[in-house]
Amino acid sequence: MPSVYIPHRSPAYQARLDRFDSGLRALCAVQVEGKPVSQRDIATACGCSQQRVWVVERRAKKKLLAKLRTLGVTKHAWLTGRAPDWA
Repeated sequence: MPSVYIPHRSPAYQARLDRFDSGLRALCAVQVEGKPVSQRDIATACGCSQQRVWVVERRAKKKLLAKLRTLGVTKHAWLTGRAPDWA
């Protein structure tokens, strides 16, 4: 399934996003529960560099932390696994 098409994206860029999405879906299908997947394995499956995986991971973490902050969860609580006050 291709990612959501946004008109201002070039076809080449959209193709890279689709490859990345397909690679992640393939990894999810074969991943063993509780066993971490390396950035190198993700990069190989997605057809990109390990640095690109690192950048995507870093941006995702920043977005997640920002969202948790709006919900009142501190970074310490998220990293330690302590239940948030609002739960």
